[in-house]
Amino acid sequence: MYIKTVSKILTVLSTICSLLPPQSVHSWKGHDISTLQLLQVVHRHGDRAITKIYDKDPFKDLDTYWPEGLAELSQQGRYRCYKLGENIRDTYQSYLGAKYSPREVYARSSAKSRCLDSINTLLAGLYPPINVSYQWNVGSNAPLGEKWQPIPVYTYPMERMNDDRLLRTDDPCPAADKAIDELFNEPEVLQAMERESKLLGELNETMGANIRNILDAKNTYDHLWVEWERGYNWSSAEIWSPEYEQNIFTALKPLAELLWFQEWNSSLVQRLKGGPLIEELVKNFRNSVTNSALNSGHRIFVYSTHDAMIAVVMHALKVWNHVIIPYSSTLLFELHKTLGTGAGEGYFVRLYYYNETLDADRSPYLLDLPDCDDQTDCPFDKKGGLYNRQSGLLYKRYLNRQLTASLLLVFASVSMALLPQSPNIWLFYVSAWIIGLGTGNWNSIMNVWLIEMWRDRSAPVLQFIQFGFGMGTIVSPLLLKPHLLGDGRAGSHTLIVGLGYGCRSLSTGAYKLYVIPVALLIMFIIKPYQLCPDNLPDNSKISETKLFDRAESPRKFGILYSPLRLTAGKSAEMVSITALSYTIGRGISIFISMKVRPQYMIAYHFVILYLSMSILIIWGQYSLPVLYATNVCIGLGLSALFPAMFAYLEHYIVITDTIGTYCMLVAELISLFNPYMLGLMVERHAVIVIFTLTRI
Repeated sequence: MYIKTVSKILTVLSTICSLLPPQSVHSWKGHDISTLQLLQVVHRHGDRAITKIYDKDPFKDLDTYWPEGLAELSQQGRYRCYKLGENIRDTYQSYLGAKYSPREVYARSSAKSRCLDSINTLLAGLYPPINVSYQWNVGSNAPLGEKWQPIPVYTYPMERMNDDRLLRTDDPCPAADKAIDELFNEPEVLQAMERESKLLGELNETMGANIRNILDAKNTYDHLWVEWERGYNWSSAEIWSPEYEQNIFTALKPLAELLWFQEWNSSLVQRLKGGPLIEELVKNFRNSVTNSALNSGHRIFVYSTHDAMIAVVMHALKVWNHVIIPYSSTLLFELHKTLGTGAGEGYFVRLYYYNETLDADRSPYLLDLPDCDDQTDCPFDKKGGLYNRQSGLLYKRYLNRQLTASLLLVFASVSMALLPQSPNIWLFYVSAWIIGLGTGNWNSIMNVWLIEMWRDRSAPVLQFIQFGFGMGTIVSPLLLKPHLLGDGRAGSHTLIVGLGYGCRSLSTGAYKLYVIPVALLIMFIIKPYQLCPDNLPDNSKISETKLFDRAESPRKFGILYSPLRLTAGKSAEMVSITALSYTIGRGISIFISMKVRPQYMIAYHFVILYLSMSILIIWGQYSLPVLYATNVCIGLGLSALFPAMFAYLEHYIVITDTIGTYCMLVAELISLFNPYMLGLMVERHAVIVIFTLTRI
């Protein structure tokens, strides 16, 4: 997300507190918007046609009964959404002003036609061209220009509409689907279905339905209710008696209400399905509070979605009222600024629920906020129910990533300069540890930044970065060869081989790395880093940001050659060759990751990796050509294995930044044993120096 990915990441509204069902409500009278700073509208589409055809349905002829088409917005739906827009305009007239400006309005819709139609008619009621300067009836040849003005609406391509995690709940997610299936099999649900089993069997017979579970029962209720509201009664077709038809509604409605409760009654499901939209709302509030350029002066955000998304958001915010979501039901999120300056200045949030959009006498419900002492005004910095997120190894609340990365890279650069001149083994260890801490932290932060800036192209961008990293790894061992002393063919078993004065030339390269932290420090002072939008398309491929992408670096295998007693120069060539194949694999993966499913990438990389490792262990240590060939295959096998594994896992578990951090930590703890194990196999420690320096 952002999964770009990812992770690509999902939260419960961090700044609006957990809310109770609207048992305690306040009337719309006295609605004060004098301190309003930002308005966000999330609404369900208007009245629609049926979504499927049952074999024995007397009203299944589309041309006769549903001329608008299956699942499309009806004329009544257009009218309802238009009136909703008018009501919002009347309520917020003093805040919105009379003039429309595209800079002040952001409209986003699900790609379904009924949602696009709904938001367009809502905007027509919300922003009529009252001001003459916005009327486009040039020369009196376009009378529509005096009554309507076009407003851009953003959405997803139709062929990828289910990838829209922001406004749809149909994105394939085995983890969420499994949790929902478990909820459907709760004893309460099964008992309710059993109580109505006779009636459901009769409906299967008379309608041609196939009601197997509570979801099917709810869909049947929806179908019959849509027809009923349209005036199409099965009793009028003399299929059922009026009493029997009423009994059907009486029996099916509790099942539908139970499904609406059970389907989203899971924190995991709420986070996976409702988290992206909730996070979007929080981000918009935060940008408004900080006057971020990302806010672009918007005064209102309008989101057109479906009943399922409204329901899961209400569940996540704990405002579910156990009532089926009516057409055009709307959540109104208001951000207000408290009066005062300095220490007395602050922000708070109000939340309204509007579910009677055609009744001018009915007002939205102002919801109490229990985590704010049952007040209706919740301070924006309230952390009730906060799901904290981490970026790499840094905790956002306490550390600035930019400043931390700069300081750690400064320490790492100093250590790189001192490492070749280390007078004793302990200074060598300390310098190497600081280098690992600084560069590892930088790698983590860099990946997080890349994902936030390239949320829609995260996999190719990160593969490209790794491609460049591999190119550097190919060159660095060869450049280090002249500065490394010692011959692996000699019989020496000393613990340390003196590096000599010649190695001090390496310090020059280390000092050049000061450019990076200095540049970051300048940026920190002049232009602090800001998060990029999370709502870019295709957040499903963001997992690479959260994984330890070089957890099994090929350099760890480049020195498995002990019986051959290679020279330090040959060892450098071996590392370079392994990195070459690793880099080629990364280059190929830039394109493969956009086409090949993760499970296939995992399969063929595992085959390449373990076959080559087996050959290396058995024959590679005694044959130089085999050693070269197997290291090439190992580099290729590792090139995309771990990114593919995490992309695959993210379909089943949420790879958050926190989980990614723990994975990175475990991987690095495991990697502590690799030098020791490899050290048992090598004869000269000049090779270990190569391993350490090339890892930098």
